[in-house]
Order: sequence, then C-alpha cells, then structure tokens
Amino acid sequence: MKFKITNDSTGNGSNALKVEVSYTKGGMSFYDYKEVKRGYYLHVQPEKHDGMWVSFVGFSGFKTLIEETKRLNSKKLQDFNSENFIREMVEKFHLKQWARNEGYDVVWGD
Repeated sequence: MKFKITNDSTGNGSNALKVEVSYTKGGMSFYDYKEVKRGYYLHVQPEKHDGMWVSFVGFSGFKTLIEETKRLNSKKLQDFNSENFIREMVEKFHLKQWARNEGYDVVWGD
C-alpha cells in the first residue's frame, strides 16, 4: 500500500511511502551477520515516482518482525497486505510519528 508524501524535508525527493508485509525464510544476514528470524515482516520504504521510474535511497525506511512462523502461508500473507491490516500496522508501529521524525509529511487518508 502506498501513501502520498506531500513534503520531503530530507532532500531525497520522495513522494510516496510504501508499506507492505513480506515473508522471509530467515537465516544469517550477510549485511551484519546476525540471525534473521523466519516470519512475516512489515517494510516501510520512502520512494520517488517519476513517470515509469521508481527509485529509493538505500537504508531509508525500516523493517520489523510482526509474526514469527515456521512456514509461508500465502493466504495469511495476502490478508496481511490488505488495506485494513496495513492501516492497523500504521497505528500499532506509530508510523505517523516515525514519518514526522524522519522529515516526511504524509497523507494517510484517515
């Protein structure tokens, strides 16, 4: 789900905030050599949409584990990416406050 960014004071020119849930198999992270748990993760990523092109700045945004699991359930992943669930996650993880602190003015569509 994407939310419109009306003002980006970070200087990156982002005009959308992508919020989605994905499944990760887990294992070792080759970035920091820490263990990554298997489960469903919430990803938040500022993006810049310019015509057909979409770009983003690496390491901007974040991801957090929302449910640990032993295997992928496609139906559950589809439910996690529903508009209602994403809006619940916006409230639960205080994404409005995070966006303000990061320098983004976001239209949440409340």
